[in-house]
This record gives sequence, structure tokens and C-alpha cells, in this order.
Amino acid sequence: MYKKLPFILLMIIIASILLNPIISLTTKQIIYACSLTTKSIVLFLLPFIIFGLLFKTFMKLAGNALSVVCLIFGCLCISNFTNTFLTHYVGSLFYYLDFDIGTINATDQPLIPYFSLELPMLIKNEFALFGGMISGVIAAFVLEENTRAKISTQLEAIIQKLFTVISALIPFFIVGFVIKCSSEGTLVSLMKSYSLIFVMFLIYASCYAFLFYLFVSEGNFKKCTEYLKNMMPLHF
Repeated sequence: MYKKLPFILLMIIIASILLNPIISLTTKQIIYACSLTTKSIVLFLLPFIIFGLLFKTFMKLAGNALSVVCLIFGCLCISNFTNTFLTHYVGSLFYYLDFDIGTINATDQPLIPYFSLELPMLIKNEFALFGGMISGVIAAFVLEENTRAKISTQLEAIIQKLFTVISALIPFFIVGFVIKCSSEGTLVSLMKSYSLIFVMFLIYASCYAFLFYLFVSEGNFKKCTEYLKNMMPLHF
């Protein structure tokens, strides 16, 4: 499912663009409303997934939890610094070459959703992140190994189901977004204005990911290729 998701999304985008002229306004409003509802559901579930993943991971690390936290935090800082440093020069290239990305014409008749259903965000993602890490470290020292194994198995099953639900919901969100942009006449403007930026970003992201995995694989091109193949759905 996860490996096929990028291609499913591409087909959905193409189908939405082709079918947009023959879809009635009411249907578009219903699709857009369903898309916003889908977005709300995904944002509602995301903190629970973040907490569950980090809690399970750090709980399984047991005595090495604190060391791994420090290692991950240090690597994260280095990665973010490197990425920010490089993207500065990539962004400066647009100013240096003076690219004209055009303008996006706003419409006087925006697409209004047929209904509105928004779930409340019970906990922020950053709180779920740190809460999962801290709770996992505490559980690693407090709970016995058998108890940790049972909790880890149950959490893994729940998280897998949540991932399946989100993967099934994402196409509905994409359909609504594409329908909205097509109806308001901004889709073509977006594609014309930002296609060059998208291509440059794609090239930069691909090169950065390749060099990162090449470094992780200690210069082994074969292992680097395997890492990229396994992580390709996530990058998409």
C-alpha cells in the first residue's frame, strides 16, 4: 500500500483535473468538504502516532535510551544545520538568476465546502513528541522486560492500523485540494509559477538524500541504493 501510494496519488490528481469540468458545483463542494474533514482526521490522529512510535522505540531501548536520545538530538541538529545552510544557497540562486515565477490570479468566487466538520486537536505534535520520548525512557527503567514486550506489540498493531487509515484518507484530501484549485482557476497558475521551483527543489532533495544515505552506508554504493529503495515511499 505504502509503496503504491505515490502512484495512486498521481493518478488521482490527473483524474481530478480531467473530470473537474463535468462535475457539478454541489458535488465539488461535497468533495471539498470531505477533503477538509479528512485533513482534520489526519491532524487529530497524528499526535497519537508520534507518541506511540517514540514511546515504543525508546521503551525498547531500555538502558541505552538516554544515550540514543542524545545521539538522535545531536544528529538532528547537525542535519538541520546542514540542510538550512545548503538551502540558503539554493534559494539565493533564484535571486541571482532573477527568475520570473509570475503571479497567481485570485478568484472572486472561491469554492465553499458543503459542510464543515473539524475535530479538535487534543495535544500538539511537539508535546506528543517530547511526551513519547520522556515516557518511553521512564518506562524502560520502570517496567519489566516482559511487560515492555507486550506493550510494544500492542502499540505496534495499533500504530499499523492508524497508518493504514491515514494512507487510505490521504487520496481524499488530495482530490479535494485539486478540485478546489481547478474550480478557482488557480491550478494552472500554480503549475506555471512554481514548476521551476519544484524541479529545483526535487533535484536538491534527491542529491541531499543520496549523499546522506551514502554517508550512512560508509561510501558503500550498493547499501546506499538499498537504503534509498526502502525509504523511497517515505520521501515521496
